[in-house]
Amino acid sequence: MAAEVMACPYCAGASDASDKNTWWILAVFIAATYIPFYLLFRKAFKKRNKEAEEK
Repeated sequence: MAAEVMACPYCAGASDASDKNTWWILAVFIAATYIPFYLLFRKAFKKRNKEAEEK
């Protein structure tokens, strides 16, 4: 099972990678997807808590 969940050998800055910017591209992609969803869920939870307090 461990072999199935391991990442590709050239991801995140492996020494044999032909593209040295892979790690940066991956980090920017994760940040660009994580931050908006974090803000949306935080806003949704605040709204849900406010509605629960009003009832």
